[in-house]
Amino acid sequence: MLELGSRPEQAAVAKSTLETIFSSDNVLEMAVLLLRHFLILRECDLESWEEDPEEWVLEVTGDVVSAESGFRVSSLLLFRGG
Repeated sequence: MLELGSRPEQAAVAKSTLETIFSSDNVLEMAVLLLRHFLILRECDLESWEEDPEEWVLEVTGDVVSAESGFRVSSLLLFRGG
């Protein structure tokens, strides 16, 4: 980790970069993107959930996942805090 006292110029650049990337607006936009594109429940999700909620959760969070459901699992875990 970069120590603030060792290289103040680099620390200032790093801090500025992090503040730019993780500004309130950017974090909000990333959250909206995750919610709108990866956490939406499609009709087939709702049907599967109604039929067997536990099986649906196992399918969504299972070890073998496609690229799309991998993003969904990651998004769910991010918002669930796990």
